[in-house]
Amino acid sequence: MGGTVHGSVDHLTQVIGANGQQEAFTILYNFFTNQMIGEGNAELVASNYGFTGTGFDFWDGANPSGENAWACFKMLISDARPGNSNLGAYYVLIQWALAAPFGASPGNPGLLLGGTGDGVGITVAFREDGTSPWGGTTGSPGSDTKGTPVWTPGTSTLHVMDRSCATGGTYATNKENVLKVCDASAAVTRIHCIGDADSFLIFADQGNDTSYEAYLCSLYVPLDHLTVSYPIAVFGSGGLPMATATTFGTTAGNTAAEGLIICSDASGPADSSTSIDRLEARILNSSAYQPNPMAPGGTYDEPSLAVAAYDTGQGLYGWLGTIDFWRESYGMPSNTANSALTKACFGSAVTGSIKLVVPWGSASGPGSGTTRAGRQF
Repeated sequence: MGGTVHGSVDHLTQVIGANGQQEAFTILYNFFTNQMIGEGNAELVASNYGFTGTGFDFWDGANPSGENAWACFKMLISDARPGNSNLGAYYVLIQWALAAPFGASPGNPGLLLGGTGDGVGITVAFREDGTSPWGGTTGSPGSDTKGTPVWTPGTSTLHVMDRSCATGGTYATNKENVLKVCDASAAVTRIHCIGDADSFLIFADQGNDTSYEAYLCSLYVPLDHLTVSYPIAVFGSGGLPMATATTFGTTAGNTAAEGLIICSDASGPADSSTSIDRLEARILNSSAYQPNPMAPGGTYDEPSLAVAAYDTGQGLYGWLGTIDFWRESYGMPSNTANSALTKACFGSAVTGSIKLVVPWGSASGPGSGTTRAGRQF
């Protein structure tokens, strides 16, 4: 992992309509600004307050953002990189809309899962030479504009971590599509944001019933016999646990399961749809195995997820490595933390199911907060 983990967690939005989406966007903006920039893991590249917006406060604050507000951040990447990575930095774009079409001015060009529906969107991009892929203006916070295309290669090679914006994708020209990180249109939505210098996770529980949707961006650890210069993967998951035998990343970019992985150097490195695999059939799906009766005190195992290239259109297949920022386990209730409060698990309310296990640092476990402000660590 990339150094100290920070989070802004247990935010509870309790308004519907545009105000709900605006709150979700503001929670994400504050996470990248306060936890990531504040802890030296990121920089602000460009931003726009949105239509009639005057700042990035919540909707009931002095200077709220408006429809189609957006912000672009540079993630700085740690020196402790997995494998032989040359990845110097990657860039994150977030944007929201509800009453206005997603991608309307000043958020143009932009599409959310290939359309103009409501929600909060996110995407990740980088250049192989480590310089900025941002195609718009910079230096005018609140009034910057996007470029067309949104991301540009310059004199390097560009990777947009969304299969629909890569070669052969529907939005390969303007690279304007983003994935939906959450839809806060329900009466109550719980949001958690966790990250370090290399990776970040965003969990959104619409309805506050542990039916989490997730957006996960992380460097991965390549297999020993592979050379991977840019070991990064993105998963936009329509639910937890993440599904095996599922392709994350479609050329149309309009499904619940989207994403991208960068392949080994032997293949380019190429942009590929991706998939996961796990020790599921017995070891990670049985109360006889979890907690592990072979371990003192019955410790729950936390195996890593295997990540692979799986792109039928390009003919790219193969196991690439494992994720170390998050892991999985079985048999624990959702929204619980270990006694040291260093790890927490998310997933179905059914105890006998696979859970995502992530770094944690809050004074209490997830699911206990009742305010929009949440808790920070």
